[in-house]
Amino acid sequence: MKPRIIHQIFFEVGDKKLEDYPLFVENRDKWKVWCERNNYEYMFHTLEDLEPIMKQEDKDLFKRVDDENRFKFIKIDYGRLVILSHYGGVYVDMDVAPKLDKELDDLLMKYEPLVVINTTEKTKWKPQLNNWLLGCKKGGFEDFQKYCREQYEIKSKMPIYDKWKIRFFLQVCSIPTIRRFYDNKKDFIRMTEEIQDYTINGNQLSWINNKDEFK
Repeated sequence: MKPRIIHQIFFEVGDKKLEDYPLFVENRDKWKVWCERNNYEYMFHTLEDLEPIMKQEDKDLFKRVDDENRFKFIKIDYGRLVILSHYGGVYVDMDVAPKLDKELDDLLMKYEPLVVINTTEKTKWKPQLNNWLLGCKKGGFEDFQKYCREQYEIKSKMPIYDKWKIRFFLQVCSIPTIRRFYDNKKDFIRMTEEIQDYTINGNQLSWINNKDEFK
């Protein structure tokens, strides 16, 4: 069973701090209230918080992201896997808020590990639909972490990704990567609009400036 922990992470990229994103601050506070009401622990993580819990292969990946000037959000998407594998629990994006009058247990405890993505058949797997939840018991995403590292190695050797930096990120550890890894593991993933009954996505792709790069 997943530990009753809600995780959120924020890594400073460039000169942007958490306070520069009022929506993130507001949603963090809402999750704290929700956790108090529903007997969950709330954990907020920075890059510095990851250092003590990262394995050497995780540190090596982060170093490559810096050395090879890759898209820095790889660290965030991979970092949440590090957090979930170490602590267990449920990860929620900073631009996602809870509906304070809704409990999540029936949704969160149903699958192990858990991947819930807001989608419809019409918009299936589009990266713009980043309202999603990840959850697992301790160690639950270690196989997927290994797969992400393997994808990084494979795609870093493809010259096209020297130019397509955001697509590299998406193909290494984001929604398309999850789709490939879990396509034959239907019990682990839910593609559903049901998540909208429990959460509010305040701003799609709020963490990226040039949204045209995702078109």
